[in-house]
Amino acid sequence: MKEELAKLSRSLLYVGVLAISLPVALLIDLATFPTAAAPMPTVFVFTLLTVVVGLIPLALLIAFILRVATVAQHIASITPFMT
Repeated sequence: MKEELAKLSRSLLYVGVLAISLPVALLIDLATFPTAAAPMPTVFVFTLLTVVVGLIPLALLIAFILRVATVAQHIASITPFMT
């Protein structure tokens, strides 16, 4: 169980850095356009990519929570109290 949580922490760190840096790159890219309106295909693709990458940490967290909960459910056993 501890290994799974350590793996979750590492995975969230790797994906989280990407999920934070991509919106920053989008903002920098939009701020450097010389005109007021950015080219639409570029903005659409970059925004779509930012949304998808931004949701990856949430999906990863939900997958690991379900995995750990399933393992914990199979490991736990209900036994009567012995006096």
